[in-house]
Amino acid sequence: AKDQRIEDGSDKTIMEKSKKSKDALEDSDALVGIIFPHITEETEDGPLPMVATDGRQPWLEYSRGFKRADRKPRIALIVTNLGLSATYTKAALKLLPEDITLSFSHVAPRLKSWIREARQKGHEVLMDIPMEPIGFPKNDPGRATLLTSSNEVENLNRLEHVMKKAGGYVGLLGTLGTKFMLHSETFLPILKTIKQRGLIYVDSRSTSRSLGPELASSIQLPRAFNNIFIDKEPSNQKIQSKLDELEKIALKKRFAVGIAQPFPLTIEILSQWAEKLKAKQISLAPITAVVDKQSQR
Repeated sequence: AKDQRIEDGSDKTIMEKSKKSKDALEDSDALVGIIFPHITEETEDGPLPMVATDGRQPWLEYSRGFKRADRKPRIALIVTNLGLSATYTKAALKLLPEDITLSFSHVAPRLKSWIREARQKGHEVLMDIPMEPIGFPKNDPGRATLLTSSNEVENLNRLEHVMKKAGGYVGLLGTLGTKFMLHSETFLPILKTIKQRGLIYVDSRSTSRSLGPELASSIQLPRAFNNIFIDKEPSNQKIQSKLDELEKIALKKRFAVGIAQPFPLTIEILSQWAEKLKAKQISLAPITAVVDKQSQR
């Protein structure tokens, strides 16, 4: 009986390893047909976006497209931090309209499979790029975090590490960064590389003093920036209030961006809110439709 238990345990271990290998294989194949060879540099560690020899850029090639004739005010809504919770991510993919942009964590399990599903459903995709917050290292976002204390090569290696985790995305969303976003000497090389790769940069403006939008404009990097965090206080009343505020910004300035987390309550409210937006003469737009449209004043 003891020998049988040992054998059963071995079989179970083999089956678990086999399942893990299969899942990894399926995930590695998930980007087939989702990333385009003419704007992809294949490396040993994964694909990197690149500008095509004829000048075509990934952020345009992977964009949803938007009616240029649409003159209504535009709101781009980004749901960030996706992929870490399978339950939350599935809900976002099931309930959110395709014009809402989805941004994924580079450490998400099955990241490529999630991105494949998002792209197949019509969403534009971003990748979260963690930046040093105030309070680091006590407040530590992870090994790939861009740091003010690191040299340029180290930070660019971290940036490349994040970019190689997947493909098919239009750009990078700078997250956290309450310290990093204030240091132009470490920030600028990152933004220059994002431009060289043919991507857009979206600044979360975790701090209102972020230099991201200004630095991006100075090097003609296509950019957008967050106006409002929708669910810092995830209650029905607070989320509705922030969405109302976002609408007012769009009506006043014509273009606005909001960022939300994939909380179940947020997903439910956003799906209902999006249905009513058209009647208010406001367009829900993918993030590329507001690139370089926002005024910093």
